[in-house]
Amino acid sequence: MNAPTTRRVLPAAATPAGAWAPAFPKDEGLNRLLAEPGLGSTAKAIAVALVKHWAWKRDACWPSDATIAARVGRSVGHVQRCLRQLEQAGWGR
Repeated sequence: MNAPTTRRVLPAAATPAGAWAPAFPKDEGLNRLLAEPGLGSTAKAIAVALVKHWAWKRDACWPSDATIAARVGRSVGHVQRCLRQLEQAGWGR
């Protein structure tokens, strides 16, 4: 029998420096992108990776397709197809 799992949440003051960050900013644009039924899961994962790793605190980000591919665990060609899919859906590049 599996034991129930619980997570202990530490108050902010008790959390070691650099050990906590919010999962994502409250961004309606990102929420709309993730809810868009016409986008594939890899395209959505790429969008999340772009936001989380490069654009969260910047106005623009320019990682290479190879860097994105390494981050999301897909081939460069797959990343390029997904970036075109995002662009065609109006999410820009």
